[in-house]
Amino acid sequence: MACDDLDAPGEAVGAKISHPLVNDCRTRLGGQGGLSFVTVADLPGPGSEGKFDALFCMEVLERVVDREPIFDLWDRLLPPGGEIVVSVSNETGPALAIKQPARRLAKWCGLSDYPGSAPYTWREYARALFAGRRQHITRPVHRGADGSVSHCHKGFNWRALRDELVQRWDLVRIYRSPVPFLPADFNSQIWFHLRKTGEP
Repeated sequence: MACDDLDAPGEAVGAKISHPLVNDCRTRLGGQGGLSFVTVADLPGPGSEGKFDALFCMEVLERVVDREPIFDLWDRLLPPGGEIVVSVSNETGPALAIKQPARRLAKWCGLSDYPGSAPYTWREYARALFAGRRQHITRPVHRGADGSVSHCHKGFNWRALRDELVQRWDLVRIYRSPVPFLPADFNSQIWFHLRKTGEP
């Protein structure tokens, strides 16, 4: 099916974690018809049950310390048959062997301002290179000035996340990028297409 054959969504809502981020999005993209921005805290308001046909979560879950409240929110926002698309960074195997030297080089050259990044010990690095489906190292928790907590990329295991996701939703397909014909271990991004159980 060509992209021209697809119907544009009647409404799209972007959700950010803070009002400054929402205001920035409104300033830059507010002129787009059918597009609005809210804080995540505003999403579960009155009438939110089953409100959205599809949810997209890009490069977020690898940083979240407690994912259950997010998953509960998704279940509330989606009707039966609703779709979820999640992208996360691949931080294991050969992909990590490429990323870590690139990050160190960027930092050495002054090209990186990545906050809350934690280094690997050699033992942690080896365990990450050969990680299986279980969480392979303890992930550091970073605390922001506002009291928020988050993970950096260190120790994120996309296979462990997959096992969490399929406990709640049907897995339609896994995609890989930027080289989809290679195994997941050789790609920097993993994409999950999920569907909420039940008929739409």
